Amino acid sequence: MTDIPWDLVLTVAGIAVPIAAFLWEFVVVGEKRLGYRVQMDTVATEVLPGQHAGVLERLSDVDGDSLTDPSFVLLRIENDGTSHIDSADYAAPEHDPVGLGFTFPGRRVAGMLVTELSDENLRRFFRTGLSAEGGTLELPRVPLNRTDHYKVLVVLERDGTGAQALPPVVVGGIKGGAVRRFTGRLANRMTDGVLHRVIGRTRQGVVEETISHTGVPRRVIALVTFLVLIVAGQFALGSTTDAAPLDCASGTVELFGSTAFRPVLEEAAATYGDLCPDAHFAIKAEGSAAGLESLRGPDQIAFSDGRKDGAYPNAVQRPVAFMLFTLVGNPGLDIEDLGVTELKEIYNGDHTDWQEARLRDEPLPIRLVDRVTGSGTRTAFEKRVLGRAGLLPGDNSRDCLKVDGGGEGVVRCRKTSTKDLLDAVGSTPGALGYAELGLAEARGDAVKLITIDNESPTLEAAEAGIYPFWETEYAYTFKHPAASSLAAGFLRFLTMERGLDIIRAHAHHPCADLDSPAGCRPT
Repeated sequence: MTDIPWDLVLTVAGIAVPIAAFLWEFVVVGEKRLGYRVQMDTVATEVLPGQHAGVLERLSDVDGDSLTDPSFVLLRIENDGTSHIDSADYAAPEHDPVGLGFTFPGRRVAGMLVTELSDENLRRFFRTGLSAEGGTLELPRVPLNRTDHYKVLVVLERDGTGAQALPPVVVGGIKGGAVRRFTGRLANRMTDGVLHRVIGRTRQGVVEETISHTGVPRRVIALVTFLVLIVAGQFALGSTTDAAPLDCASGTVELFGSTAFRPVLEEAAATYGDLCPDAHFAIKAEGSAAGLESLRGPDQIAFSDGRKDGAYPNAVQRPVAFMLFTLVGNPGLDIEDLGVTELKEIYNGDHTDWQEARLRDEPLPIRLVDRVTGSGTRTAFEKRVLGRAGLLPGDNSRDCLKVDGGGEGVVRCRKTSTKDLLDAVGSTPGALGYAELGLAEARGDAVKLITIDNESPTLEAAEAGIYPFWETEYAYTFKHPAASSLAAGFLRFLTMERGLDIIRAHAHHPCADLDSPAGCRPT
């Protein structure tokens, strides 16, 4: 059942049902349809004694005989279809002026009067064909345009047989249809004192009774209810966690590279996997250079802090995010800011103690915690802060506390991941390192953030050129992945869909947020 695209099914149903209802109402059943309404059917006898009956007590028929048990019926005849009804459309002999009749069981017609015409032009069609015989009212072949109607008031008298007076029954029809008699299960109802027959629409050409509605028609209520349910269903589907993105893909993709960007990849992969149950990801973040070295096929993506040109001819790069980095120190290091000049001296080995560097009053060994060669974060620090990529001395300490073998010089140790570097800085007195801003901030008081030349790591400072420690995060694929592949779908998700919010949540900036999104770097 999970393979059924319910959102598509509901969308199609929401469009198809109203169209089908329209076609049924106005095309299938509605070409020629003559309807009638019994707008009044009431007796004229007095229930309570009184002196105000007046002329109603002196009614008589055409022969002058007084009516003893009179009743009145008001009929409305109307074109209830979508096509015009012509005189020739009545199902009657060709030369018969009568087109339609109504019988009144248990009663005889004492008189009739045309009381209303929707168009004065209809008057001339009543010169012949309007008559009565016994209990039957005969009406002429009146042509009716769409929505045209006329009304006839009929005066009736009980026929003296003792039979029950029943509602009128239509006699006749429209060509192409049939005479529809309403008996048995077709119930009568009273609405505001008006008798109505409860029926439904019938096929083309049928003469049928129409209903004078006092409220919203049931069909309209049913259609509105259906559409509300469709909207509610689509909202419910759109709110579920297993709703797939527009290009939900399946398969397995390996994600390599930057440890600084790993938290973003973990959350983005988990979110995409929740949306697309058939998508799977294996994350192996061991550094930018290591990730690019592992790039061998179309089902792999390597992420790197900074551009890697030349050495990987089959790698296709695309910018993903603008990342800010920060200096981090041990919480006990009472230094708030370091200038670029001071940093160059420290990393060059000119000072081995913070007191010697005139940066604090008490002696405390300088312990530099670096990332390993090939780290994108290390490369960004060397290139953008120290101005000399790849020229830093090697490490000389395994425990980050002292030089191995008791040698001299500043203590240098290296860590393979951002997490390990932050752990070492937080636990080593006098330690100084560098890390991605979001991960460093997440440590809270466990590490100390140190500004550079009194500038904090912000996008505004980087774009103004006064904060140097930043880098563009690139995604590398092995050539161009197929548009329908999971690799391509994940990159679109990361750079154009929900992944943008995930990037922002980790203190990075999607390239789309920058003034120059194509370059994804300060202008």
